[in-house]
Amino acid sequence: MILIYLGEYKNKHSQKVKRAFYIFPKKLPDTNRNNIDVIGGIFIEDTTWEIPNKEKFPKMIKYAKFFYGI
Repeated sequence: MILIYLGEYKNKHSQKVKRAFYIFPKKLPDTNRNNIDVIGGIFIEDTTWEIPNKEKFPKMIKYAKFFYGI
């Protein structure tokens, strides 16, 4: 597993947000042979279904592209 922490702050809902980039291999039975990695990157404390944090996903993709040089 590769894990890189990218900072910590409070969001507009006063939740503690830890930004990170992580990737680890995953190979499940009966999956396409090209489906081998899990990628992610944001940990939000005290989050609930009532307070989604959808604005974080574009940033996660941005940092993943940066990591891979694309």
